[in-house]
Amino acid sequence: MASRAFKTIKNPFHLALRPQYHWTDQKIEVHGFIYFLGFLLCMLAYRKAKENANFKRAPHKLIEELSAIRLATFIESPSQKTKGRYKTIYLVEEMDEDLYLLAEAMGLTKQKMKTNIPLSVYR
Repeated sequence: MASRAFKTIKNPFHLALRPQYHWTDQKIEVHGFIYFLGFLLCMLAYRKAKENANFKRAPHKLIEELSAIRLATFIESPSQKTKGRYKTIYLVEEMDEDLYLLAEAMGLTKQKMKTNIPLSVYR
Protein backbone atom coordinates (compact mmCIF):
# COMPACT_ATOMS: atom_id res chain seq x y z
CA MET A 1 0.00 0.00 0.00
CA ALA A 2 2.82 2.42 0.85
CA SER A 3 4.49 1.87 -2.52
CA ARG A 4 1.20 2.74 -4.26
CA ALA A 5 0.96 5.94 -2.20
CA PHE A 6 4.47 7.01 -3.24
CA LYS A 7 3.68 6.15 -6.85
CA THR A 8 0.58 8.34 -6.65
CA ILE A 9 2.56 11.19 -5.08
CA LYS A 10 5.06 11.11 -7.95
CA ASN A 11 2.38 11.30 -10.66
CA PRO A 12 2.96 14.76 -12.21
CA PHE A 13 -0.61 15.07 -13.55
CA HIS A 14 -2.75 14.24 -10.50
CA LEU A 15 -2.02 14.85 -6.84
CA ALA A 16 1.57 15.93 -7.32
CA LEU A 17 3.19 17.38 -4.22
CA ARG A 18 5.34 19.60 -6.34
CA PRO A 19 5.92 22.26 -7.67
CA GLN A 20 6.24 24.15 -4.48
CA TYR A 21 7.02 27.85 -4.69
CA HIS A 22 7.15 28.71 -1.01
CA TRP A 23 10.05 29.97 1.07
CA THR A 24 8.72 30.16 4.63
CA ASP A 25 8.34 27.07 6.77
CA GLN A 26 4.71 27.87 7.56
CA LYS A 27 3.71 28.07 3.90
CA ILE A 28 5.53 24.83 3.10
CA GLU A 29 3.73 23.09 5.96
CA VAL A 30 0.35 24.42 4.80
CA HIS A 31 1.11 23.29 1.24
CA GLY A 32 1.91 19.80 2.50
CA PHE A 33 -1.19 19.72 4.71
CA ILE A 34 -3.51 20.76 1.86
CA TYR A 35 -1.88 18.18 -0.40
CA PHE A 36 -2.37 15.50 2.27
CA LEU A 37 -6.07 16.41 2.65
CA GLY A 38 -6.56 16.16 -1.12
CA PHE A 39 -4.74 12.84 -1.19
CA LEU A 40 -6.97 11.47 1.61
CA LEU A 41 -10.12 12.61 -0.19
CA CYS A 42 -8.91 10.98 -3.39
CA MET A 43 -8.19 7.73 -1.59
CA LEU A 44 -11.62 7.79 0.06
CA ALA A 45 -13.26 8.24 -3.36
CA TYR A 46 -11.06 5.46 -4.74
CA ARG A 47 -12.08 3.14 -1.92
CA LYS A 48 -15.75 3.92 -2.48
CA ALA A 49 -15.36 3.26 -6.21
CA LYS A 50 -13.64 -0.06 -5.51
CA GLU A 51 -16.33 -1.19 -3.07
CA ASN A 52 -19.46 0.08 -4.84
CA ALA A 53 -18.52 -0.03 -8.53
CA ASN A 54 -15.86 -2.75 -8.51
CA PHE A 55 -13.36 -0.24 -9.93
CA LYS A 56 -10.06 -2.03 -10.59
CA ARG A 57 -7.87 0.67 -12.07
CA ALA A 58 -5.49 3.15 -10.44
CA PRO A 59 -6.57 6.24 -8.43
CA HIS A 60 -5.38 8.64 -11.14
CA LYS A 61 -7.57 6.79 -13.66
CA LEU A 62 -10.53 7.35 -11.35
CA ILE A 63 -9.80 11.08 -11.28
CA GLU A 64 -9.59 11.14 -15.09
CA GLU A 65 -12.88 9.30 -15.46
CA LEU A 66 -14.73 11.41 -12.91
CA SER A 67 -13.45 14.61 -14.52
CA ALA A 68 -15.39 13.64 -17.66
CA ILE A 69 -18.69 14.12 -15.80
CA ARG A 70 -20.08 17.52 -16.67
CA LEU A 71 -22.88 19.54 -15.10
CA ALA A 72 -25.03 21.71 -17.38
CA THR A 73 -26.88 24.79 -16.14
CA PHE A 74 -30.13 25.84 -17.78
CA ILE A 75 -31.71 29.21 -17.04
CA GLU A 76 -35.45 29.62 -17.50
CA SER A 77 -36.82 33.13 -17.61
CA PRO A 78 -40.11 33.95 -15.92
CA SER A 79 -43.18 34.43 -18.07
CA GLN A 80 -43.83 37.89 -19.55
CA LYS A 81 -46.84 38.64 -17.35
CA THR A 82 -45.29 37.78 -14.02
CA LYS A 83 -42.19 39.30 -12.60
CA GLY A 84 -40.45 36.41 -10.94
CA ARG A 85 -36.97 35.16 -10.42
CA TYR A 86 -35.01 33.30 -13.01
CA LYS A 87 -35.11 29.57 -12.41
CA THR A 88 -31.93 27.55 -12.78
CA ILE A 89 -31.95 23.85 -13.49
CA TYR A 90 -28.83 21.72 -13.15
CA LEU A 91 -28.57 18.49 -15.10
CA VAL A 92 -25.73 16.03 -15.54
CA GLU A 93 -24.86 15.73 -19.21
CA GLU A 94 -25.23 12.44 -21.03
CA MET A 95 -22.31 10.04 -20.67
CA ASP A 96 -21.38 6.55 -21.76
CA GLU A 97 -22.79 3.61 -19.84
CA ASP A 98 -19.58 2.66 -17.97
CA LEU A 99 -19.10 6.18 -16.68
CA TYR A 100 -22.78 6.42 -15.71
CA LEU A 101 -22.54 3.18 -13.72
CA LEU A 102 -19.46 4.52 -11.91
CA ALA A 103 -21.18 7.83 -11.15
CA GLU A 104 -24.30 6.03 -9.96
CA ALA A 105 -22.30 3.70 -7.70
CA MET A 106 -20.55 6.69 -6.13
CA GLY A 107 -23.87 8.47 -5.56
CA LEU A 108 -23.22 11.36 -7.94
CA THR A 109 -26.43 10.98 -9.95
CA LYS A 110 -28.68 11.29 -6.90
CA GLN A 111 -27.26 14.58 -5.69
CA LYS A 112 -29.53 17.61 -5.46
CA MET A 113 -27.77 20.15 -7.61
CA LYS A 114 -28.12 23.59 -6.09
CA THR A 115 -25.79 26.49 -5.71
CA ASN A 116 -25.79 29.76 -3.81
CA ILE A 117 -24.12 31.64 -6.65
CA PRO A 118 -26.20 34.75 -7.34
CA LEU A 119 -27.58 34.87 -10.83
CA SER A 120 -27.91 38.15 -12.67
CA VAL A 121 -29.18 38.52 -16.19
CA TYR A 122 -28.84 41.75 -18.13
CA ARG A 123 -31.18 42.61 -20.96
